[in-house]
Amino acid sequence: MFYQRRATLTIFISIFLAVNSSQILDTGYSNEDYTSEGVTGSSFLLYQHPDYPRDCAEVFVQCSQQNTSGVHFIKPDGDLVGFEVYCDNERDGGGWTVIQRRNDGSLDFNRHWKDYKEGFGYFNKEFWIGNEKLAGLTNQGTYQLRIDVENSNGTSFYLIYEEFRIGDEWSKYKLISVGGYSGAAGEFFVTCPPNMEYGNCTARGTCENPRGSNAQKHEGEACICPEGFLRKGYECVPPQDCECFVEEGGVLEGDSVFVNSDCSLRCNCTSSRLTCDNEYRCHSRASCEERDNVLQCYCKEGYIGNGQSCILYTDCGDVYNDGNTESGVFTIQPINSSTPFDVYCNMSDGGGWTVFQRRIDGDVDFYLDWDDYKEGFGDPNDEFWLGNDNLFHLINQKRKNYELRIDLVNKLGSPYYAKYTLFRINDESDNYRLADLGSFSGPTGLYRQKFGANAMYYHKNKAFSTKDRDNDGRDAETVSNCALRLHGAWWYHDCYRSNLNGNYKASTDSVSSISWSNLPGSRFNIQFTEMKVRRA
Repeated sequence: MFYQRRATLTIFISIFLAVNSSQILDTGYSNEDYTSEGVTGSSFLLYQHPDYPRDCAEVFVQCSQQNTSGVHFIKPDGDLVGFEVYCDNERDGGGWTVIQRRNDGSLDFNRHWKDYKEGFGYFNKEFWIGNEKLAGLTNQGTYQLRIDVENSNGTSFYLIYEEFRIGDEWSKYKLISVGGYSGAAGEFFVTCPPNMEYGNCTARGTCENPRGSNAQKHEGEACICPEGFLRKGYECVPPQDCECFVEEGGVLEGDSVFVNSDCSLRCNCTSSRLTCDNEYRCHSRASCEERDNVLQCYCKEGYIGNGQSCILYTDCGDVYNDGNTESGVFTIQPINSSTPFDVYCNMSDGGGWTVFQRRIDGDVDFYLDWDDYKEGFGDPNDEFWLGNDNLFHLINQKRKNYELRIDLVNKLGSPYYAKYTLFRINDESDNYRLADLGSFSGPTGLYRQKFGANAMYYHKNKAFSTKDRDNDGRDAETVSNCALRLHGAWWYHDCYRSNLNGNYKASTDSVSSISWSNLPGSRFNIQFTEMKVRRA
């Protein structure tokens, strides 16, 4: 015969659950009454009939003379041992197998997995029947679930769900179905969509944020993605269903990049769109390695680029930006230069200054010919001139402007400096003309209105001259070459307001000495000069 099979879980002040099944054999069985103290490990009087009731619905039918509520022994299908349950035979037609009851808070329900698997508590008080028993019970047929709730005001509610079933331990006792519901308690019980489980994890990963580092958090329990799944919109999907899934790297997070172990594949996830470069390879000047937990092609020391293309530093700004904060000699190759060369990088005043001239003790002779100044001379660690060709290539790189800083120490040992927002010279075809000089900043003592500008502005737009190449614009028949007269090489003009390549060991206050016309404390016999440029 067909009849309803039921089980209930009660919580007075909280919830009351009930399960109810449909199809069952009528064995005509009756049993003797018995009682038990606990959910696990209790004694009982065994039925003397070969067919035991499989739930409280069968107890109610088979044992009609014993159909009051109480503890009974059942054997669900496949259970060779059986166990005790509390049967509610008074509520809603009877036959309800109670799986949980809470009514006074006397029992701690904050327990481990094993406790919930096996069950705990006392049938006549508070208890949980045990997930293993509940799984066996609800997988015999179609069961109803009844939840009874009584709030703190004494108001009672109930809900009945038509198809209640949970999975076994392998599925983590997943709530498989609950079906439609009726009653008057609202949706106290949540039905999770496919590939989701009910839990209290505060944050789980999504396809956009697989590690969950920025996942939205929530308080309490809710439907969440189980381990091994990621949220995609309102669904939980396996990682391979995410747009930015890479076989070797898993799901890429946000706008992240993945490079495989030998740097032969590079994938980029942008706005949840995956693009992969199968021709990604490291340059000969690069290596495939991990830095700061990021694996990719990195240019070797002394080179800059994205790892696929690596070039030498183009100036000391590149050197500084590559993490080199100590002053010293480095090799650079400006973009339009055919050969690399060594420079001294000064990392003071914000770093990235490429030094092209220094005078400190007079050990290097600066009274040299055109070709010497063209190619450069001296030691970048000591006194030197970088070379006009090198200087031209350095400060005329495409899409780059350079500022100029000049440091001076007068003969009294007092330091001064002058800065210009722009500095540019032309190439040899225009005699390395000082083409541009931006606005000035520095100590007020270095600026005099009587010259219309400071000592460097006087030489703006003038060609470079050496003792063997006179480009100062003076009448050669009546006036001598300024470079010869001043024992130096410079952008001379009738003749000078500054002469930083003059004679270091000149006699006191000699016009041929290293000089800056408006330098406080005497313009002559300057002890130290350093000229340097930096990308503006």
